[in-house]
Amino acid sequence: MGTKILIASILIIGIITLSLAGLPAVLSKPSVFQGLLSASDRNVKPNGCVDCHQPRPDIGRDLRLSVLTSGIKNHTSDTINSVSNSELPTICKTCHVNRLGNTLHLIHLGYEINPENNSTISHTGECLYCHAPDQSTGKMSFKTGYEDKP
Repeated sequence: MGTKILIASILIIGIITLSLAGLPAVLSKPSVFQGLLSASDRNVKPNGCVDCHQPRPDIGRDLRLSVLTSGIKNHTSDTINSVSNSELPTICKTCHVNRLGNTLHLIHLGYEINPENNSTISHTGECLYCHAPDQSTGKMSFKTGYEDKP
């Protein structure tokens, strides 16, 4: 009986060892976003919002946030002035603290239907356009910047 238990124990230990051998090594960084941490060395869009939200003569639009928000209800000239003179998106979080993240993810990472031909339009945002992971903790922060003045 003792031999059977010994053989069974060795088999169980062998099976566990073999199953664990296929698992990746423990990450050296405390984040599950290892790819983001290494990609952050590229410093994609270092100023966050304002790196993309620029005047775009090629498409005939000014995508600066002060211009885009000027047509939104309850965004007064004081609000627009604050946006054009403040760190973005920090000033936006003053009023939109609870919904800003969800809204920005939906707009920049979501999909929409082109009404002209019912095709899907995919926004090509990437996490690192807006976020900067801390190399030591793995926590994400917002990148910030100031708009260019006209």
